[in-house]
Amino acid sequence: MLSGYRVIDLTDEKGAFCTKMMGDLGADVVKIEKPGGDPLRKRPPFFGDTPDPEKSLPWHALHNGKRGITMDIEREKGAKIMRRLVASADFLVSSLPAPEVRGKGLVYDDLSDINKRIVVTSITPFGLTGSWSDYRAGDLVVMATGGMMSMTGDPDGPPLRLNPDHAYYIASYKALVGTLIANYYRGISGEGQHVDSSIHDSVVREFYYPVPVYEFEGYVPKRVGDKGVRAGKIFRQRFRCKDGYVTWFFHGGRVGSSTNIAISQWADEESIPDTVNVTDWTKFDVWRASQEDLDAVMDRFATLIAKFSKKEIRDELVKRKIRAAVIDDIEDIAGNPQLQSKDFWVSLDHPRMERPLLYPGDLFYSSETKVRIRRRAPMIGEHNDEIYRNELGMTDEDMTELTKEGVI
Repeated sequence: MLSGYRVIDLTDEKGAFCTKMMGDLGADVVKIEKPGGDPLRKRPPFFGDTPDPEKSLPWHALHNGKRGITMDIEREKGAKIMRRLVASADFLVSSLPAPEVRGKGLVYDDLSDINKRIVVTSITPFGLTGSWSDYRAGDLVVMATGGMMSMTGDPDGPPLRLNPDHAYYIASYKALVGTLIANYYRGISGEGQHVDSSIHDSVVREFYYPVPVYEFEGYVPKRVGDKGVRAGKIFRQRFRCKDGYVTWFFHGGRVGSSTNIAISQWADEESIPDTVNVTDWTKFDVWRASQEDLDAVMDRFATLIAKFSKKEIRDELVKRKIRAAVIDDIEDIAGNPQLQSKDFWVSLDHPRMERPLLYPGDLFYSSETKVRIRRRAPMIGEHNDEIYRNELGMTDEDMTELTKEGVI
């Protein structure tokens, strides 16, 4: 979908997922690293537990689908090369802090003077405007100040972050949407524009539930952990089985009746005692039920589930049309038959790896074209010759001089 477009990638881990997705969409993404390699290459875990800048798994996860060159854009000659790249590029995506953007001549107005069609996308902790725009922050800080941690964790425990770098992925998705809309407008107007994605704003925008609750009902929602609260009652949502967990949220009335009937029949077959003895699940009202009765229903389900493995439970849930789900871990996902039947996984060789790396495949499915990884992550300076010599016309002497000076 983006075949024929060139992206200059000046991201760190904050925005690398955005450009990775652009590569999946077919764009020619040129990742620029400082000579010696990007700092992300030092981040573990490493393939084979061997510290090596070419074996960092976070690097391979976020930079597949890209070509890679080395360049110090802070040096005058590096800045000149950058301007040449900007002149022929369609997009520039950066996650440099606001002060560095201004100090390195990467402000949108400066870049649009070189190329009026370029779309510049910034992904930064707090955006490029506002009273916090000059602040630096990582995923943990933005998760905290964005409120997400206040809703994550057990009620009697401390606030918790989601999986590491989750805030970056949220902001990268929003940045990609803004970038593609800007590209659509450019097709109409011939003009580029600046897309400013604040990671903090992106996290706050995920508060679809707590914000209206606070605004209209006047209270601050609290952490509930693996439990749900409805009608002033507590509902467990996670239940232990032989080799993992199952999630189920109990609903009363007609909404939950088919599932509750199926669970009761299954429990009867397994001779699990029923202390509530509901005769008509369509009329079971959670608002009027006691907490003791609700606990008894959930205890019966917990006793039932504890007798089986995840595979056995999954088969029974499907067969009995029960609205519950096995909680899969990464091993389950890797062997998931649904994903395998869709040819979801992509296996890529790498000259420094003893075996291929497995990647999640299609970003989405299109009737017109494939949207998936097309190349492995680049090694340090792997495409210097390809871009500097073949595309920019540099000579051997140019390359030698720039290397000696630490520009490339």
